Amino acid sequence: MLTTLPLPFSSLENEFLFMFLGLTINAAGLILLGPSDILNLSPSLGLSLTSLVVVALGYALAFLPTFENILSIAISRGMEDNLATYGTVSGLWSTMFALGEATGPILGGSLTDVVTFSMVSSFMALFSVVMAIAAGIAMTIRSSKKL
Repeated sequence: MLTTLPLPFSSLENEFLFMFLGLTINAAGLILLGPSDILNLSPSLGLSLTSLVVVALGYALAFLPTFENILSIAISRGMEDNLATYGTVSGLWSTMFALGEATGPILGGSLTDVVTFSMVSSFMALFSVVMAIAAGIAMTIRSSKKL
């Protein structure tokens, strides 16, 4: 699975750990991006650029393992391990990703009309934390099944 990673991650086979870490990092970046009212920081170019780098790192860690996870679920549920399955999963994954990329700005813009950007960013950070907790629970369940 994830054997090409440098130490100490070379022995990790649980993609939920990467999702958990990515979503947690993403939440931190979103808190900085607002910046959230709880931080009492004023917006600046440096803070915005730093937070966007942190958010991008979090996205990379959180979303890249999802394809492999969906693929392994599809195969474990009876689909054949062949190119057709990879194509189907890839199409599904790409469609859902594109749907999120299209609806996200619409919903975010609509929310920003009602509340401040800082509040929307804080809400998205909270949502990332909730999803990180869900990934942590899934990671715990998967680990307990392997024992």
